[in-house]
Amino acid sequence: MDEFDKWWNSLSFADKYWEVINPDSSKGLLSEKLYKHWREVINFIPEVKPRKAKWSLQDYCVFNKIKPREVYAGFDTWNLRMKPKGAKILLDLFERGLIEQKTKNVFQDVSELKEYSKVSEGEIDKQEQEILTKNKGGKERFEYILEHPDEIQESEMTYNFLNNYSWEKFGKGSHKWQMREYTFKKDFILGRLSNSRKTRVSDTMVWIHIYNWDGSLYKVLKNSAAIAGPPRLNRRNDPDRNWGLPE
Repeated sequence: MDEFDKWWNSLSFADKYWEVINPDSSKGLLSEKLYKHWREVINFIPEVKPRKAKWSLQDYCVFNKIKPREVYAGFDTWNLRMKPKGAKILLDLFERGLIEQKTKNVFQDVSELKEYSKVSEGEIDKQEQEILTKNKGGKERFEYILEHPDEIQESEMTYNFLNNYSWEKFGKGSHKWQMREYTFKKDFILGRLSNSRKTRVSDTMVWIHIYNWDGSLYKVLKNSAAIAGPPRLNRRNDPDRNWGLPE
């Protein structure tokens, strides 16, 4: 374990989240949050087959000696963020007919993919600086809300803020809590197991439902995995094909 790992593991959950206020030690970590999840980017292609599209992108990068860090940000295989360069390569493969779709002659609107592929590293750097400036003193504010939850502002009711509040206040798992006149309910579905049952082949999907005082739904917040939606069923997760697999 190197010095960075030792330092990172010594932090509390809140410290890890709010470490973005220190640009010297966390610039790379913040960058990861500004890129889109790889599955979200691939799903910009209508009726795409996500895993096959990812393999096509990988094969292209290997053949052309493009390093993974040029295309992805992060280290968690199933939570990788795709950089705009990866989106640009994906778009090129699609336009050359090398990305397989579930339905032939399907609607070919890839405007979101085109838009993301044009994002420059300079724009990402600018977003980083804006967030670092905005979050100055954010850690103190977060710790204050932990002790005074009824003083939370509606502008602070974001997925990241509330998810971190849930972790710090209640720990892992599903939880229900009250802040001001709102009721919050956090639910999750674990990532799907591989056929061998040894690993999870998709990210955990998380939802935070916010209800008004009268019980009506105010809004639903999701993590990137929930936004992207569940991956295609493998044998382990398909009740019609899961026979004969190890328990």
